[in-house]
Amino acid sequence: MDQLNEIIQGLESGEVKLSESVDKIRIRVRARKAL
Repeated sequence: MDQLNEIIQGLESGEVKLSESVDKIRIRVRARKAL
């Protein structure tokens, strides 16, 4: 059960990192459009 919780936490932290990188990409796209 502990192993399962570790996997779930890893997935959640991965999702957070993924959403952060998506936000950074969106900011870059907006910056390019503004130029």
